[in-house]
Amino acid sequence: MYAKSELHSDIARVTWKGILFRGLYYSCTTAISQQWFENARVYGGWKIRVHFIPGNSEIIYLERQNQVEPEKCYRIIRQNISPTKLDKYFESIQKLKRERNNVRK
Repeated sequence: MYAKSELHSDIARVTWKGILFRGLYYSCTTAISQQWFENARVYGGWKIRVHFIPGNSEIIYLERQNQVEPEKCYRIIRQNISPTKLDKYFESIQKLKRERNNVRK
C-alpha cells in the first residue's frame, strides 16, 4: 500500500493504445469497462489527472468520483502489431456492435 503523502499528480492522455503517462502505457478496469481506448480511437484522445509514486513506473492511480481509494492502473507492454491488423480488429469490433444494435431493435 502507499501513504497518500507519497502520491504526486500529473496529467496523462487516454489514447487508443492505453493511458499514456510519461512515455508508458497503462490500463485499468474503468478504462476497459467504459471502453476508453475504443472511444479514443474513434473520437480522439483526452487528458485525465493521474497520481503516481515517483520511482514506481509499474502503477499509476486514477482518481474516481465518489470513491475513497483511487483505482490502480497497471503498466501494459505493447506488442508490435501492424497498423493494418489493428485497423481490421477495430473495424470488426465496430461491425459487431452495429449488428448487436440492429438485433436489439
